[in-house]
Amino acid sequence: MKYFFIICLYSIALFSCNENEQRPTNILDEEKIASVLVDIELLEAVVKQKILDRKYPKKNVPVYYRQVMEKNGITYEQFQESYNWWKDRPKLMKGIYDDVNNRLIKMKEELPEIEKKKNQDTKTKSES
Repeated sequence: MKYFFIICLYSIALFSCNENEQRPTNILDEEKIASVLVDIELLEAVVKQKILDRKYPKKNVPVYYRQVMEKNGITYEQFQESYNWWKDRPKLMKGIYDDVNNRLIKMKEELPEIEKKKNQDTKTKSES
């Protein structure tokens, strides 16, 4: 009887985490939440560097987060609600974070080309 009870509890826990359920309309889709998370990752990298360099006080951080939310056309509450919904679906969230990671890797790979173009534009303007 004891084992039956444990198996029942395990089954309930296993099947209550339905990854295939319909995403509510108020929850950001995979593409949108990934875009916001990319912006947050970039923001956090910059903030950590600036704080370490003592160029910006920590008190400005909430302002930066608000700007990220505004850029993406959402409120912090929408982001938080969506993040919590996705977080409760670990397999789906892993896919989102894989997408975020791939986007960040792509940005890093494109950075030398952007810097090269920027330097060429600066050189052209100074010669004019």
